[in-house]
Amino acid sequence: DNPWYRLATLHGEPSETDDECVAKNRETWNRWMAPSLSDELKTELREQGWSDKEFSPFSEAEQQSIAAEVGLPLGGDRIDFSNTKFEVPFYAQGFVFLDADFGGSTFGREANFVRAIFSSEADFESTTFGDFAYFENATFGGYAVFIRTTFIGDANFPSAIFGSLAAFSE
Repeated sequence: DNPWYRLATLHGEPSETDDECVAKNRETWNRWMAPSLSDELKTELREQGWSDKEFSPFSEAEQQSIAAEVGLPLGGDRIDFSNTKFEVPFYAQGFVFLDADFGGSTFGREANFVRAIFSSEADFESTTFGDFAYFENATFGGYAVFIRTTFIGDANFPSAIFGSLAAFSE
């Protein structure tokens, strides 16, 4: 029921990482975020392989249509996934997040944040990850909170970049 989840899966819930809708969902997500991203960050991401189209903001009409479809208010940088139950795998690889709150959420199976960019705070406090949590090559630009986070299965952070402070504890 979360409007942010509806935006993240606007083109469907992918069944695997190479599912075509993963790329479509990433493009839509990043275009939604584009107006809030600095030109410097967009340039850096393009140099790392993100497409120009991913950072082309939606027109006002497109944005209003998507906002109405998913139930999101226009504006605001806080991305609130707090206390969300992810019953199917969640593929957010390559998504660019601003101030993201996943606190208290439950990922039943796979949470894929490979190459995700968290440009501000990333709050995963009291989050439960099921079978797999992938943060390979993820970038945490601000404070990354993993306090009281439970990893039931595999948790992978190879080549993750923590630019500020990362808190991992019980």
